[in-house]
Amino acid sequence: ARPTVVEASEARAALGPRDHPQGVILIVADTLRRDHLDAWGYERPTAPTVTALAAGGTRFADNISQGAWTKVAVPSLLTSLYASSHGIYDIPHKIPASVTTLTEAFREAGYSTFHTSSVTFSGKNSNLHQGVEVLHERESIDDLGEYHSKTSQTYVDRLLPWIEDHGEQPFFVFLHVFDPHSPFRPMHPHDVRWLEDEAIADHEEQLEKVSEIVEVFHHLPSAEHLAEAEVDSEAFLTAEKAWYDGSIRAMDYEIARLLQRLDELGLRDDTLIAFVADHGEEFLEHGNHWHGHSAYGELVNVPMFVTWPGVVPEGLVVERTTQSIDLMPTLLELARVPVPESAQGE
Repeated sequence: ARPTVVEASEARAALGPRDHPQGVILIVADTLRRDHLDAWGYERPTAPTVTALAAGGTRFADNISQGAWTKVAVPSLLTSLYASSHGIYDIPHKIPASVTTLTEAFREAGYSTFHTSSVTFSGKNSNLHQGVEVLHERESIDDLGEYHSKTSQTYVDRLLPWIEDHGEQPFFVFLHVFDPHSPFRPMHPHDVRWLEDEAIADHEEQLEKVSEIVEVFHHLPSAEHLAEAEVDSEAFLTAEKAWYDGSIRAMDYEIARLLQRLDELGLRDDTLIAFVADHGEEFLEHGNHWHGHSAYGELVNVPMFVTWPGVVPEGLVVERTTQSIDLMPTLLELARVPVPESAQGE
């Protein structure tokens, strides 16, 4: 059935009977464009689990991130502050200790807290470990070789036993996974889901050819680099997007594992789950790859939805433009935890 489109005020009014949730899980998918999710109309079934999860809650159809790269975007997510307020806009910067993070707010309310950081920007190097009891940084993961951006499997493996140990008390989880980030090649079998073996071999040759011509970060050449290397840009993009989509599907599989375990533990219906991306990725729409270099839609139009069975309206779509800084006060209000006065989202 087609979801009902409502305004934010109507969605708030439609909230079901409320009590505080036993668990709150915030999933942040790094480098995930909303137009590569089937829940947003993408032609490939990249994320069936995420699509079903979004359909079971309220989806925000036009959500804007406050940053086009992780170092800026995740602090805004976790503080409900614009970058001009939290002060982070370069790699060495940290949020002030006086700023209240989402994790701190839940910790002060009595929740156990668990935090994963798939890149140094989203952990202690940005001072985002405030309020965290159990912290897993990217450096704690063994070498993953060419798959070093694929963290969801490892982090879900670590999260499941923690939830088993803490499921009888209120808990908050910040699950930052990196799978959609470059290098895009996903682990098998997702690498061949939308790309044949022969096309993979051709793409590997293209990557090598580009690397010989010009140094490019994560094999992400600009349109000019591809032309200089005499590499067909259309074929290159076709392969890159196939692997990007495969990485999304691999992440989706791990989210399915998490939901299955919540079901087995009897926690699924008593857990508030939010899903959002920190930023997107450019695939030469404006002449470049990568992110952080512009504020076009491919970088800042990010997916966001909230679900909690019996409380958050099911199947609703909010068309009004929202911002990622709105997520922190929304989650705290749903959990009946005081929202910091400093929050700039709504």
